[in-house]
Amino acid sequence: MRTRISVQLWSDSMGLAHESLRTPFVIRLSDGTLERCSFLHYLGQDTFYRLAYADAFKAALRLCRPEDEHLALRLRTALMQAEQSFVIHMQRAAGFDLSLCKPEPATLAYTDFLQATHSHPDATLADIMSATIPCARLYAWIGHVLLPKQMDSSNPYMEWIENYSRKYDDRRFQDLEAILDETFVPECYDRVSYLYSEAMRLEREFFAAQPLTGGECPTTHTLKRHPKPARAGLNAHCSAL
Repeated sequence: MRTRISVQLWSDSMGLAHESLRTPFVIRLSDGTLERCSFLHYLGQDTFYRLAYADAFKAALRLCRPEDEHLALRLRTALMQAEQSFVIHMQRAAGFDLSLCKPEPATLAYTDFLQATHSHPDATLADIMSATIPCARLYAWIGHVLLPKQMDSSNPYMEWIENYSRKYDDRRFQDLEAILDETFVPECYDRVSYLYSEAMRLEREFFAAQPLTGGECPTTHTLKRHPKPARAGLNAHCSAL
């Protein structure tokens, strides 16, 4: 029996997954020594991704045909969860207004990549899923790996760890993987492989870019959307073919 494309792409990306796990930000999140301001900085930056994530699902919904209602149902669920995660981030900030942030280069690299992917005239459902699944898959996996290491329930980031660990146990990412598995065509393997690995690389860079001390608390800048660059997502891949 042939391995599902979603399983193969995740397996091929385990090296990048472990690199994200070993970033200083994730290590300090795990042991509870991450400064509160650094965590708030991360929440503010991740909020931009949540907005871009929701936009990608909306674009995917527009690609669904009448006979794809079963896929559209999965996408609507994913969109609802993305919007809920935005609200949860606001609650985690507890007293800080995350709408007063501006995206940093590592954040923009990821959000621009997503925007360029789903707005490309040749974008397919498989393309958009390949660009969005890594976030859901990686965060759930990180939570799953970190939870058994928590010997002290006083870790201030226990809620974050438990939340993503539950998403791993619930296999929430499997809705997106099911869409990819159904819509993938072998002729497009190089394309979806590029998008998946690029998303994993950008996740690693995002975690690596988070400050450990002296990070800017989200209190001084205005949150706004930014235009995509000319060469990102499918544009970068297609130009390299």
